[in-house]
Amino acid sequence: MVNFKFRGAQLDLARQMETIPFIKEFIDSLAANHYNYLLLYLEDRIRTNSYPYPTDHECYTPEQMRELVAYAKSRNMEVIPCVSIYGHVERFLRHPQMQDLAELHDGRNGRFWHNSKQEFCPKNEKVYQFLQSYLNEIVPLFPCQYFHIGMDEVHNIGYCERCREQGQNPEGEAALFNTILMRGYDMLKQHGRRIMMWDDMFDHYENLLLTLPRDIIMVGWQYQDDIRFPRSHFGEIKVQDSQKKYSQLGFEYIIAPADWSLSNTRTFNDYVQDRQILGGLMTSWEKSDTFLYQSLPVFAYAGQLWSGKTDTEAWEAAINHCFAFSDKKFCQLLRSIYENKTVRQDRSLSQTSLLRCSFFGNNYGQNEIKKLLSCELQQQETQIKSELGKKIFADLNFSVHTAALSNQAKVLFTQAIDHGWNPERQNELEQLIRKFQKAAEHRRKQWEQFRPGITPCHVDNYFGKLPEILDTTATALQREQQGVLQLRFCLPCQYGAAKCRLSLDYGSGYQCVAEGIFKGDSTDNMAIFEQSFLCPFGQPESLRLEVWGYGGLGVCHAQYSAGKQLWMPESITKTQGQLWNPEHVLVNDLSYAFLAYPNTEKTFQKRYLADEITTVEIKLKLK
Repeated sequence: MVNFKFRGAQLDLARQMETIPFIKEFIDSLAANHYNYLLLYLEDRIRTNSYPYPTDHECYTPEQMRELVAYAKSRNMEVIPCVSIYGHVERFLRHPQMQDLAELHDGRNGRFWHNSKQEFCPKNEKVYQFLQSYLNEIVPLFPCQYFHIGMDEVHNIGYCERCREQGQNPEGEAALFNTILMRGYDMLKQHGRRIMMWDDMFDHYENLLLTLPRDIIMVGWQYQDDIRFPRSHFGEIKVQDSQKKYSQLGFEYIIAPADWSLSNTRTFNDYVQDRQILGGLMTSWEKSDTFLYQSLPVFAYAGQLWSGKTDTEAWEAAINHCFAFSDKKFCQLLRSIYENKTVRQDRSLSQTSLLRCSFFGNNYGQNEIKKLLSCELQQQETQIKSELGKKIFADLNFSVHTAALSNQAKVLFTQAIDHGWNPERQNELEQLIRKFQKAAEHRRKQWEQFRPGITPCHVDNYFGKLPEILDTTATALQREQQGVLQLRFCLPCQYGAAKCRLSLDYGSGYQCVAEGIFKGDSTDNMAIFEQSFLCPFGQPESLRLEVWGYGGLGVCHAQYSAGKQLWMPESITKTQGQLWNPEHVLVNDLSYAFLAYPNTEKTFQKRYLADEITTVEIKLKLK
């Protein structure tokens, strides 16, 4: 058992605003479960004199922040602001008046082949002038000694004309990262604040730790289901004892699980059981098309766990708090849902995912379990008496129900790809479309209930589009003049970012049929998967694969079908670049060719390696 000094919960207001009454309700729930800190992840959500650009419906006023701080204080909690000062500043940079502060202000592409403005330029003095003015207005709103400055996932370091020369090597990148970190540290030190920061960029710039002030608090986020050991966040996923490293260097450390599964919190807790750490921060992200209510049991559980209760005691206390009763069957039912990341399934469907399947097939057992959980949950509805419990139940029930529908849709399209379309599948599709239309309408009503006055409503960004996605994908598959290219990929690690371009030659030169970063389903750790691509109808003579980027890509096999005809690989006609065992593509099994430089960390450090394109061309024959 642990009893943390720091017991914090994070609310992501940058990706989705919440009403002031809801935030107060959230504070009440946190206080009842022994939290003493609320971290508001804000980015640009507070409008001030130095930052007047957001409209009324997309920001909070300083007065509202003071109101929340006072309310939290009355519940014996302090509020910590999080204002990112380097990466994740896209909300600041979306305004034309701010865009000259961006690293990618001149239109050039960054590390992952796009020019999205997501980072400040550390060599632009106007950045520091803005940060100084903005922080001078923000800091006094929050009397807490802590201030979180973000600093996570800063990928475009050293790309603009000011920074490019210095950013050509890892040491230069690290120095640029350190520049803005220390400028922010000094600004907040002037206000008597102690900074907190996410620690993931030290996967790349570990040597910086030796030079940093030791009063910086490291916040380590780890979101895997079973934290047998912490690991790095990108690339080869190095196993690393972060807490031990920070302890040896003299930094205080906070663990940061997420609300995705109970096991993530529990096993992270187990990892630090016998270690000296400052505490824990339960994080929650991106609730733009879902709600936070369904996460409240996880927050309650973590608060109870971090204040000295056992795992069983913490879960029973959490359920009793959320639903005002703790029937053993109900506790176990909810536990099975929250251990399975079912609440993460809201955004799982797209045309790409409908045309993707594990090589080993659909997990029909898990699909049936989700249906069973949905049925069992609905039968428990009459037992829910408390108003908070009814809100949690409504949010959770929707996610479990739509997760089951999503699995049903994936199975339907896998069967259609393998065996063709028929009237039975068409009937099942039409039923699914009606169910998703009904779900979207229900979700809109929930938005009006849970987020009154918050605009725009983001339900249609996902749920409103599902019927069209299902219909258009099915229509394309049924089209007589439709080709389908199927590739079997082997991607042992989900944490790289290899880009792949697929081109077919129908006799008049290659034409691109698909380009992207193709991965299996990370929630199922899908390393070997088959992805189908809808292509022009014809008789292809050859297939060209081009891969570049971070981590490389394995390709086991490829085939093209049009109508009842099937083309398979016959021979390798051309290779170029970093390529291992290209002949494996010719055999229909799990041996794989590997394209592009395989070490993600080295390609991250040496950009020219990521830009080198590996090519293999394969002659196809009609089977």
